[in-house]
Amino acid sequence: MAKKKLSADGKKRAADALDNACVEILSKHYPNNRAHAFLDWFTYSDNTIDGQSKKKAYTFMDSNLVANEDVGQVKSRQQIHAYIFGGLYDK
Repeated sequence: MAKKKLSADGKKRAADALDNACVEILSKHYPNNRAHAFLDWFTYSDNTIDGQSKKKAYTFMDSNLVANEDVGQVKSRQQIHAYIFGGLYDK
């Protein structure tokens, strides 16, 4: 679907681009594991590492634990990183 996008010179020009709905429709027409994995990543489903880490980050921010720590210190940053990404990646 052609959309009007703002170019560097300030004019709106037609460009071939897909919005979120078009990407989802297109990926559903390819019923294989790669298309499914891409769709999970694209929509940040809870099945992906990105989705899980995003959920953990929101939980961390909502918990207000960051107010109790000095986030400028390396130790605090390591603890935050461990909280958000802990258990999501293979060692």
